[in-house]
Amino acid sequence: MAIIFKNAPKTEEGKKLNLSKEDEEKYKIVYRINQESGQLEIVEPWDTEKEYDNMCVLMPLTSSYEDVVLLSSGTYVRNVVGSSGDTNPYGNCSWLGIIKLVYDVKGISEDADTCCLNGYAYNTTGTPPTIALTVGNHKEGKTLGGHMVVGKDTNNKIKGGSFYLLHICPSHNNTAYDEYCFMVENGTNAIKMKDYMKMQPALLSAMFSLGNSSDGMDVELDLQKFCKENNIELSGALG
Repeated sequence: MAIIFKNAPKTEEGKKLNLSKEDEEKYKIVYRINQESGQLEIVEPWDTEKEYDNMCVLMPLTSSYEDVVLLSSGTYVRNVVGSSGDTNPYGNCSWLGIIKLVYDVKGISEDADTCCLNGYAYNTTGTPPTIALTVGNHKEGKTLGGHMVVGKDTNNKIKGGSFYLLHICPSHNNTAYDEYCFMVENGTNAIKMKDYMKMQPALLSAMFSLGNSSDGMDVELDLQKFCKENNIELSGALG
């Protein structure tokens, strides 16, 4: 089972997407409850063919999407260590599907089916960084939505408050390159997403209660109603 958030607070940029009801229903993000930290940690786009356990929460894309950020040519980026892969870019909702959706609603003509990075991996030390390796099979195969942090020497071992989705080839989405950085080739529009969300203690308690009492079926939690009943400001329910 999974817990489905209804009437979740939208980010300011999420509101501006003006998604149709159909897209609102389709484009959801799966978060997992971290019991120790009381945070929701992003897992993957919702796959209608998968079953999720009672520690998973389905959140609308409009509550997770933060902005489109133009990364100029020569910007250094790194893979986020430990992020889930996107092996089925043409399945249900996917990271690449989210990139394409945002491009479409924003009127961005950039080709998301072409890798936006150049063909090299760079050392993260030195100014400027030196080329360490040539990325094998660069731009071969279908693109996918890669989780990236911006900066050549950014700590990418622990996911922070936000990450960026870039359309890249499968070769760049390889753990063999985790210690290196890459370079944006011709400029790209990156999708900035929330990674962690801090829950109010009352909400966290309600989530555990729902998860433990469920009979295995998905359950809905109306956040607007819950916040009203518990005197919680809706906009601050998810920090």
